Amino acid sequence: MIVKTLGLSSDFFARLRNKGIPYCHWKSNHHLEEGLIGNTDLDLLICQDHKEQFQKALSRSGFKRIIASTPKQYPGMEDYLGCDLPTGRLIHLHVHYKLILGQKYIKNHHLPIEHFVLENLEVKKGIFVPKKEIELFLLCIRATMKLGMKEVVQYFFGRLNSPFPEAILQEFRSLLDNAKPDDLRRVIHESGLPVSQRRLIRFTEKLRHDRLTLLEVFALRHHLFKVLRSFRRRHPIHCFAEGFFGRLHVLPGIKRVWPPPRKRLQKGGISFALVGADGSGKSTLVKELHGWLSWKLEVRRLYFGIPKTIGLRLANGIVLSLRHFSKMPLGKVFKTESVILARDISALRWIWIARKRMHYFFRLYKDVTRGRIILADRFPMTQFRDMAKPMDGPRIRKERGGAGNRLSKREESYYNRIGKPDRIFVLQVDTEQLRRRKRGLDIGTCVVKAGAVNSVRGSADICLINANRPYPEVLLDLKRAIWELL
Repeated sequence: MIVKTLGLSSDFFARLRNKGIPYCHWKSNHHLEEGLIGNTDLDLLICQDHKEQFQKALSRSGFKRIIASTPKQYPGMEDYLGCDLPTGRLIHLHVHYKLILGQKYIKNHHLPIEHFVLENLEVKKGIFVPKKEIELFLLCIRATMKLGMKEVVQYFFGRLNSPFPEAILQEFRSLLDNAKPDDLRRVIHESGLPVSQRRLIRFTEKLRHDRLTLLEVFALRHHLFKVLRSFRRRHPIHCFAEGFFGRLHVLPGIKRVWPPPRKRLQKGGISFALVGADGSGKSTLVKELHGWLSWKLEVRRLYFGIPKTIGLRLANGIVLSLRHFSKMPLGKVFKTESVILARDISALRWIWIARKRMHYFFRLYKDVTRGRIILADRFPMTQFRDMAKPMDGPRIRKERGGAGNRLSKREESYYNRIGKPDRIFVLQVDTEQLRRRKRGLDIGTCVVKAGAVNSVRGSADICLINANRPYPEVLLDLKRAIWELL
């Protein structure tokens, strides 16, 4: 019986068993339960002959194909993302049709033992996994090949107790407790790989008794690269160049300026916006949804509210000062000039905001065409333009009437160039609920904004969300609705 497993996981693997599709979770089975509840990835090895049946099973379970960035793509491997609808948890599948291993950022060795692995399985938590000695054999190969220079240096200077990361050591300990040397020797022989039984057995025994040295790790590493040379996919120089650029993304300085690309949807990008009155929870929901999707996908947040820039704050301060000055005794002499100047600065401010929002939409459109997912916090909806002070919409005509005709036309021209996202989620909340959630709201403004939002009608591109409910229910509804559209 599987403990704590998500419904999607148990149903999917039951479907594979019922269809007789050969599969196994081929590595990191020490953390298998973490993968089954969506905390980490699941690495599945699938028989190439059953690829079409497996993909049908994926489709029936609601998994969606996602595409890794070019440096992380290699033959015989595909990525899929699924969503457990009752909980909203995501499950990420690394689907391997070939066993391709290698160094970090470089997967250059294809070990043609897929059928051998799939013919020697056992059951763990209701999932097929390789026998312990086979998993140990594969772990010895992939751990030594993947050994990073950073860990080696830290181990050499005494900052680490082992050249292997702690997660890999836990896997080794778990497997060594259950795999016998004779079984490991038999597996090496039956696999057909030209790996020295003596070297590998000595390596595991040293590791079992915590007497493994860095020299012995490098000796096995050198041996593996030498005897597995005939299983290379490409020339090492090509791989070195690819690995070099792959490592650039993770350097601290470069990572901020040039972050490593994430996976994207196979069908292309998509955009969503959350709209609601103050206190409806839209900003918090956008943050939560961003974290949910960006676990594996390329996601960007855009804020369509009033930008919080120093220049805009300065302009606001000047407008308020001029209005206050016009009411003072000295200011009454220059009242007309002060009021006109304040209106002109205010109009220029709204034009700048409109132009900024237009550029945000152009960025949204550009990112969607590149396959990204865009989450917008607020959006200039045409349904709000009839308000005395339109929410995220043109303001000059309402403030100045015919006096600012030229300026209002300029502002409206920017808004008219703003299209629509793929879906707008409108958070509708009662006024009293808004006031309970967010203290200090102006009653009049709250009533007007809530009334405008609650009067919006649903359509093909507008989805109404009852946000009077508890926050977790609203978040789960949004996750389900977004997943359906991905």
